[in-house]
Amino acid sequence: MGFAWSSAVAQHTTVGALLTTGFAEDHIVCDTEPSPGDQRELAVVATDDVIFIHRDRIEALTRLSEYDAAMRTNGIQQATDKDVNATSATVALGCELTARPAEANPDTKQLWQLLQAIVEFLADPCAPPPLPFTL
Repeated sequence: MGFAWSSAVAQHTTVGALLTTGFAEDHIVCDTEPSPGDQRELAVVATDDVIFIHRDRIEALTRLSEYDAAMRTNGIQQATDKDVNATSATVALGCELTARPAEANPDTKQLWQLLQAIVEFLADPCAPPPLPFTL
């Protein structure tokens, strides 16, 4: 998108589409608000991605269908190749999320990349000299 507010615009659009399905706004998890008391159905919105958390598989599939329809109705493109539907474990937002046990842990693939970078840095902790700056 190329401008400073692009993430805010995308997130606002995503939340708007979600709310048109009848999803309760107070069930959208937000790091600046207390967790919802009723946690049968939750959503985490990260820019243009939504992670739904449900207790019931049928309700989850129904909500996903409603959300997909809202996105189509509003002409919002989706990266359906990234969809993971009604599963008890997934990787999202750099975390491995599991239902049983209910946990969020760092993505092991990203941890492996971090470990490799640390080893590489320890092997050669000197940065190359900066390139000459000219106007």
